[in-house]
Parts: sequence; C-alpha cells; structure tokens
Amino acid sequence: MNRHHAWKARSLSFLLALPAVGGGVACGPNARVGNGTTSDAVTSTVRVEAEDFQSGGEGVAYHDTTPGNAGGAYRKTDVDIQSTTDVNGGFNVGWIEGGEWLQYTVLLPVAGIYTVSARLASGSAGTKKFHLEVDGTAAPTVSLISESGWQVWSTLPAGTFPLTAGNHTLRFISESNGLNINYFDFVGVPTPPACGLGPDLVPGCGALWGARFPSLAEAHAMEAAVGRTFAIEKDYMDFTGTLGSWIIAEANGGRIMHIAWESQLYHGVPAGMPTPDGRLPTTGRYYYSWRTVSSGRLDAYIDSFALSVKAFGKPLFMDYSHEMDIAETQMGTPADFVAAYRHLVARFRAVGATNVKWAWVVSGWRHQTSYDATYAALYPGDDVVDWVGWDPYNAVAGR
Repeated sequence: MNRHHAWKARSLSFLLALPAVGGGVACGPNARVGNGTTSDAVTSTVRVEAEDFQSGGEGVAYHDTTPGNAGGAYRKTDVDIQSTTDVNGGFNVGWIEGGEWLQYTVLLPVAGIYTVSARLASGSAGTKKFHLEVDGTAAPTVSLISESGWQVWSTLPAGTFPLTAGNHTLRFISESNGLNINYFDFVGVPTPPACGLGPDLVPGCGALWGARFPSLAEAHAMEAAVGRTFAIEKDYMDFTGTLGSWIIAEANGGRIMHIAWESQLYHGVPAGMPTPDGRLPTTGRYYYSWRTVSSGRLDAYIDSFALSVKAFGKPLFMDYSHEMDIAETQMGTPADFVAAYRHLVARFRAVGATNVKWAWVVSGWRHQTSYDATYAALYPGDDVVDWVGWDPYNAVAGR
C-alpha cells in the first residue's frame, strides 16, 4: 500500500484512527488446490472441471442413467466424457439426461460471497434446465435456450452462496436432457475480516478510539465515564526513555500504546549518554539533533531500547520527532529528519523489534504554509512508514 495514498485511509492522531482495506492470500495463482479445482487466490476465483467429479461410483459421486462412458475419454466410469474444443481444451461431460447428477469437492482459499457460473453447450432444441447445490443448499433452476451446437459454449450464472474457506461439496443436477458441461467457476467477494486487528493494527471494522491525558488518573476517569477502555493510549517519551512499568501495565489492560519519541531530554543528561547538541530555545531542554541521531553516536541506547520493545512483545505505535514540520531549526533540515527516521526504523528491524508500527505525524496548524512541499520533503518513505497521522489542535483553527 502506498502510504502517500493512506492520508485519508489511515489517519492516526491521539483521538482517532481509521482503517484501510487490505486483502490477499498466500498461495499463487492457478495452483492446484483440490479435487478438480484450480484457484486464482488473488481474485478468490476457483474453477472446477466437470470431468473431475468425486470418486466413489454410481450413487455416491454421480448418478448416470446409461452404462459405460459414451465418449470414451479421461476416466472409466458410467459418466460420459469427451474432448472439448472450448477455449482451453481439455474435456467436457456430455450426453447428460434429466435426473443425472455429478458431485464435486471444492476447496475455497478464502471466505466470501461466491457466485457460481456454469460453462454449458447444447445442440438440442428446446429449453434445457439444471440447478446446483452447495453443501446441500439448492440454488434456483437455470435455463439454457441455446441450441447452437454441442461445442458452442455459453457461461451462465447458476447461484450465489456465502461460503467459508475450506472444502465444500458441489452437486450439479440436470433437470432435462440435452446438456454438455465443461466447468464451474466460483468467483468470490472476500468476507471482510472479523473485528480484530490485522498485522498493521488495522481494525477489521470500525475505528480505533484513543486519547492522551496529562495523567493516568484522568485517562482512567474518562474511560469510566464513557464505559469503555480506549483502544489507543498515547504519551511522550524523551530520547533516554524506556518502556516503564506504567506503559506495560496499560498495555496489559488491553490498550495499544502510542509512544511519541522525541529528541529532547526531559530530565537532564543521564550518565553514559553522549553529550547533547545543546538546549532548545523554546523549552530550554537538552536535545539531540536529527543528524546526531542518524550518525550512529546514539546506537547503543537505540539498540537497547529496541531490544526491550522486542521483549515487550505487544504491538505498539511509535512516531519519532512528533510534529517535525514545526520543529525548531536547531533540529536540522528535512533531509536530516528523513535520515534520522530511517536510521531508527533500520535499527529496530535489525534486532527484530517488528511489533512496532511506525507512524509519521505532522501538525495541523493553520498558520503553516506550503503544506504539500513541506510534508513531501519530510516524508521518510513508504517502506518505513506504516501509518500517517495529522495532529490538529482544538485551540487553533485547523486547515
């Protein structure tokens, strides 16, 4: 997914996160996945060849009213099979009479609403009828009027079924004489995921609702007032911070923690940390510039913190240098920020701290001009940004 396009699809601030739609399964297209079926997993399409009915014989896998295979092709049963001149070649079942049926095992790669179509031909006059059953549920009768020829093929919709992933039983039941059948296609619209979280913390339905409060007491009081636990709880951490016991406790209470990791030092310079670049004029706090973060001087701390996050194990959001678009000039250039952000992500990935979902959060201040150029210059890249955030303020009119 291109995160430039995720601006509206995935917005993450400390109040609301909206989900994006994703999909796909792991098997490749046209992989043989079951008795008589091929699957294009990307589009959730499964084809069932008519000649690949189940094993088991008369009354179990099929019912045929005449002995022997009149076409003499493919397999030795009483079902009549011949070579076909349809587009992809192969075989078709022919000489079908009323009351005959064929049964198939169909393996579906994903759950969804499946429309089943049948590939049919007829050289017989009059209306020909059949219907399908899936797992014992019958679809309405379908009529074929064509009598253009036994190898002149038409595709007709034959029923719609809500189906789970896995094996299902298809039965084709002829209601009249004069049909040839080549194959059946199951074309599915995947069922949306359940209301859980996907691998990128995208909810299967609804939205992630969260907040940041000055104290845990206030956060818990608000949760009590609204009668639910926040999905996301956000707080700020300086560039000497660790996962404190309160963060772990809140996460164990069912919240996804969102850490805004800043290059400032809130409480002075701890022993063993490299010398900061100076003090910021707005806060008077010590700081590490973006160039210093990407230089490698702070890697011992970064790696130690990354390992603790990995050991923590639970998923969490993290953004670096929150609202970097309005940061003090001492922090560096947009290129310096991009280098620092990418360096941090690389260090975390190197130690296997993949439970972090990286957010890129900009401000929503109205007085900020040249938004597009500013944001574009500060964007680190789709390969390192999982979520995009916009942080407006209720005390300042937003754009």
